[in-house]
Amino acid sequence: MIINDWGTMIETSSREFHKQAQQVNEWDRKITENNDKIAELTNSLRAVNASHVELQHGIELVESKQNDLDALLTSLESEIDTLEQQAGAIAPADQEREATYLKAEQINSQLDQMALSMKELVDRLNRSHDTSQDSGNPVSQIVAVMNAQLNSLQWMDRQSVQLNQKINDIERLFRQQQQQGASSIRY
Repeated sequence: MIINDWGTMIETSSREFHKQAQQVNEWDRKITENNDKIAELTNSLRAVNASHVELQHGIELVESKQNDLDALLTSLESEIDTLEQQAGAIAPADQEREATYLKAEQINSQLDQMALSMKELVDRLNRSHDTSQDSGNPVSQIVAVMNAQLNSLQWMDRQSVQLNQKINDIERLFRQQQQQGASSIRY
């Protein structure tokens, strides 16, 4: 009787042990899966951080070029004011204005190239990190920030184009004034 009771207890304990062992195995499997997911997310985050640093460097470069362009435009405006006051000495002033205008165009071209490079970088980043649009996902949040930065760069590019158009308009008006001044001197 005691042996039967012990056998029953051992069998019951063995079944319970197997159930608990299966449960522990399931927990271990889930822990391993989650650990793999964390490692994958960590690798993705490192890649995003590296891309973010590269993008930040590009943005700083664009800002620097934008500041140079602003300084150049200020210089152009002062030169135009000086030229308007010195209507008699037009030829050297025209050459100087033309050289300054060409520099402004070169800077604008560089800004356009940089904006295009930044857009390609963000597009490449978006393609390489195709994640869900879950707002709680840190990678999605980083991509959203980078997209906002791209939009800012595109805005700066549009502003640069507008400034270039204003320079063209000022140049056209200046030439018209020169022609009017030259025609009034002839008569």
